[in-house]
Amino acid sequence: MSLSSNNLLVTNVLVQCNGNATEAKDQVISLLAEHFPLSAKKLYNLMKKRYLTGLTYHAVYKHLNELAAKKVVIKNGTEYQLSGEWIKNLGAFASSMEVNYAQKSATRLLGDDSGMENVRLLTFNSIRSFDGFLRRLKESFVNDASGDGKKVICWQVDHSWWNILYMQEQSEIAQKLKEKNIQSFFLIEGDTKLDRWVAEFYNKNGINAKTGIKNHTKAVLGVYGNTLIYTIYPPEMLTEIDSIFRDCKGFTDKAVGRLTDVMNKNMKLHVLMVKNPYMVENYKENILSHFKAS
Repeated sequence: MSLSSNNLLVTNVLVQCNGNATEAKDQVISLLAEHFPLSAKKLYNLMKKRYLTGLTYHAVYKHLNELAAKKVVIKNGTEYQLSGEWIKNLGAFASSMEVNYAQKSATRLLGDDSGMENVRLLTFNSIRSFDGFLRRLKESFVNDASGDGKKVICWQVDHSWWNILYMQEQSEIAQKLKEKNIQSFFLIEGDTKLDRWVAEFYNKNGINAKTGIKNHTKAVLGVYGNTLIYTIYPPEMLTEIDSIFRDCKGFTDKAVGRLTDVMNKNMKLHVLMVKNPYMVENYKENILSHFKAS
């Protein structure tokens, strides 16, 4: 069976298992995801204990056989477990759906006329790996600069943690930006004591930064030359970062430790690199407008 056919099977099972008629199948899959392998009798007893089901043993046995016929469940002797192939295809389906939602989110943000053929989608398995990518991108951007003052870096973020975790490195990058006559601007929506410490660090190192600026796009945006970087962070990660910035009253070991823990977690995020001159200029000008003298 092809991957697309398997994904269709996965989709059908998920849709079916949302209805009351197949609620028992939801329960079977849920229990076999936690405990395996299980005999039909043990599974039936677990269902009675957890879900207080009124189903008979024979009804549970029938659901097991139906799931086995769809290759969701496999039977070894008298015991059952979820099919490894079905789990793999479920993961592929979920990843495909995740990427699709990421692209749809970008389309809503950027507009249907953004020229999505000029969009490159990157996926990272941790924030630290994404930070490494940004580091290489910035180094390449700086090294290619002619020093004529035309290159600009802009960011619009909820919070900025780079100089908290990589202080020495950020100081060195700031020096390189000065040497290459590249201006850099940060709009930070947060306005906690830690946010203000971050902005003060940036400003002392020649990088323009402001806190408390409402981010109406609800996205993390970066502009490097003619490229717009739209970052889609996991919601749970953003919640955790927000908690750290609220709780920590400045640059402390506690802030560094908690941020390091977040950076080291395996959590998937998506980055859209958009090359569209009109859009890039539009977002860049919006960020720069906050730094123009009134």
